[in-house]
Amino acid sequence: MFLSRLSCTPSDALTPFDRAGLAVSGLLADGRQLVNRARDEAASYKEFYGEPIPGRVLAERLAGFVHAYTM
Repeated sequence: MFLSRLSCTPSDALTPFDRAGLAVSGLLADGRQLVNRARDEAASYKEFYGEPIPGRVLAERLAGFVHAYTM
C-alpha cells in the first residue's frame, strides 16, 4: 500500500505552540494551514491580553475560521 505524505494518517498530530496540540486527518496541507491559523490566533491573543490563549477560546476561533471557509 502506498501512502502519500500529502495525506495525514489519523495519528498525525501537529503543535501550533508549546501548550497545544492539533490532530488532523485529510490533506496535510490543510492541517498545516490550521496550525498556522492557530499560531496567529494565539499570538494575537497573547499580544492583546498578555497571557496565553485558553484552549476553549482557541477552539472557538479555529471553528469559526473553518466554518467561514467551508460555506
